[in-house]
Amino acid sequence: MKSFILSLTLILGSHFLSGQTTDCSKQQAIKTIGDKEVALSQFTYQYDAEGRAIRYDLFDRNGIREWAFETTYNEDGLAIKKTRYNERNEYDGYYSYTYDKDGTISDEDLFDADGNLIQYAMMSYNENQQVSRKYYFNVDDELINYSIFTYDDKGNNIKKSVFNPGKILSTYYIMEYNNKQLEVSCHRYTPQGEEVYSYQYKYDCDDK
Repeated sequence: MKSFILSLTLILGSHFLSGQTTDCSKQQAIKTIGDKEVALSQFTYQYDAEGRAIRYDLFDRNGIREWAFETTYNEDGLAIKKTRYNERNEYDGYYSYTYDKDGTISDEDLFDADGNLIQYAMMSYNENQQVSRKYYFNVDDELINYSIFTYDDKGNNIKKSVFNPGKILSTYYIMEYNNKQLEVSCHRYTPQGEEVYSYQYKYDCDDK
């Protein structure tokens, strides 16, 4: 489950997790190790009348579904639940979101298919209402790990550093963006700065 959560965040990015609308949607995520392509993910989307994505399906290069998510919004347009489906399109758990008075996510809970809480996350924000730190806890309220986010002057998340409970860096990610402020790549590194793998992204508006 942890590897899935990590893949969700890396592949879909903050656009998916925030429930924001966009004129561009990711169509492909190409994973490479060194110079070798090791995976190709492809997306399909369904939208509501307001242009918000209400379902994402992720397929491999052969068109076989890997997983899917459906998003539920409240009357204020905030994403309050994301339901996960497995490769057979069967219900497989969900995320639940709680917001503070400023409309920022204060709590993120992850449940399995039986409705059991698996883990939860708490966030802190900077003066621009961007997530500055995110802490993951298990059901016994023990810290699993936490992340620190760095942004550029355009508001793009350009670095994510992950620390273990002992405050020791375990890995970090560097994100790159194009002139449309779309994330075009994400590189994962060891604490020593060696690249582990990278993702390159393609969008449906790349030729527009």
